[in-house]
Amino acid sequence: MVLALTIDEKFYVENHPHVATSLNNLAELYRDQGKYAEAEPLLLRALAIREKQLGEEHPDVATSLNNLAMAYMEAGDMSKAVSLFEETLELSEILLGDEHPDTQSIMNNLALAYKSAGDSAKAIPIFEEALEIAESNLGEEHPETLGLMNNLGEAYRDVGKISQALPLLKESFELIKRQLGEDHPDTLTVMNNLALAYIAASDIEKGLPLQEQALKLMQAELGVDHPETLEIMSNLSVMYYQLGDIAKALPLMEQSLEQTQKRLGPEHPDTLACMHNLSEVYLNLGVVNKV
Repeated sequence: MVLALTIDEKFYVENHPHVATSLNNLAELYRDQGKYAEAEPLLLRALAIREKQLGEEHPDVATSLNNLAMAYMEAGDMSKAVSLFEETLELSEILLGDEHPDTQSIMNNLALAYKSAGDSAKAIPIFEEALEIAESNLGEEHPETLGLMNNLGEAYRDVGKISQALPLLKESFELIKRQLGEDHPDTLTVMNNLALAYIAASDIEKGLPLQEQALKLMQAELGVDHPETLEIMSNLSVMYYQLGDIAKALPLMEQSLEQTQKRLGPEHPDTLACMHNLSEVYLNLGVVNKV
């Protein structure tokens, strides 16, 4: 990717659309690696080139806005992410229409940003509309439809609508597992979400083993320090603590904080959540010097 960018910068003028494409591709690679600080300037430069060369109302500009918003969301900067997703959605509706698959995908991203910012109530109607569009355009078993089903189930769980969350999460889990296999990261993400819904419904016997299995498989598939692995690790450690199993909770919380801080940085919301959880345990154990 770096070589491709170097070649494009050598053979094309500085603001050529091909350079923007290479910048975007390299930034996406950095995003996949969790290197959001490296991705941001590349995405900003790609966006500036496309706006200048193609005009502000062009599909490639919408793509750049969406990618930049995704990078901000993954880095934990929800205010920037929400603002950019709102701008992207408005542009996509103008260019492609309300029911285009790309518009539906951006709707999902905006709803995810609201949810990540703690406003699941605002995310739910957007998820519902996007899911309806996806089912109509792509079919009920398309991967994007199933992803939306999972996201909506999560949002219902967040606002306490467990009776609505569980059927969606069960269905999306079974369909994704059938399509991708039990060990696929997308399957494991939904497995974790289903486990959390069971736990929220006070069905610990179903939820806890499912979450333990999700963590074990995610560690094998993505590694111990991948953000998705760390999220499940943090969730499981909190569950052990709530069940009074300090011997399991404490080392898992300490590992989760150490790895999350190293991977995402000290200011990321996931790191701060891990710090809060661990501080609460230390306080309850009377270990004041570690709080």
